[in-house]
Amino acid sequence: MVEVRFVAGTPEFTWEPACGVSRVSVRRFSTRPEGGDVVWAVDVNNPGVIAPGVRYGRTPPGAQVRQPAVMLTPGASYTVYVRYIVGGDVLAGGGGAEFTQP
Repeated sequence: MVEVRFVAGTPEFTWEPACGVSRVSVRRFSTRPEGGDVVWAVDVNNPGVIAPGVRYGRTPPGAQVRQPAVMLTPGASYTVYVRYIVGGDVLAGGGGAEFTQP
């Protein structure tokens, strides 16, 4: 389960179980199967992991920015995805949550 809370108007993402993941990305909400445009994405190379408690736009320790953060639009909806990728291309687990920017 992925949770979103807001700290001073900025989304912060946590997930259960509180395990490390390989990638965190945020997309504009879309009903299309492939999702909306990516507005921020970070990941790590194996064997690194990203721990829960990631704030939007802040690069977690050991992570690389794959898509620089854009300013979120108040009232717009987004989806955050957390993924654990093995070997660079095999999805081993993950989840997502929708949120609306205050």
